[in-house]
Amino acid sequence: MTSEYQFKPNPSDNPDMSANNQDMTAQYDRLLQSPRGGTYDFTLQAHDLARVLVNGTLLLDNHDAMTSGHLTKQVDLAPGNHHIQLRYHDNEGEATLRFCVGDAMAKTNLLEISQSGSKATIS
Repeated sequence: MTSEYQFKPNPSDNPDMSANNQDMTAQYDRLLQSPRGGTYDFTLQAHDLARVLVNGTLLLDNHDAMTSGHLTKQVDLAPGNHHIQLRYHDNEGEATLRFCVGDAMAKTNLLEISQSGSKATIS
């Protein structure tokens, strides 16, 4: 199932909507079900700031606001449910974000979040 979201700035939160003031923050929370457990690939690419937490533990941290960092990490997850949090903040310019969780053995994505500007897609 794929969901699309459109973010619209709230002028009361940011009265100066000029081109130099385009801050945007989003948080995505998902439950990843791993019936058998196994090794998973976590991939994050974001402009500007992004952090990924798994079950409350920081896994990926792209805290360099000036670059579109690309981070990948393999993690062994036990069978069961795992809380995935993606925290994202864009300071200015085009908001771009891509986050994937994939089964390392099957080479398939189980969760993908992408955002371009004010439109986000979750599948």
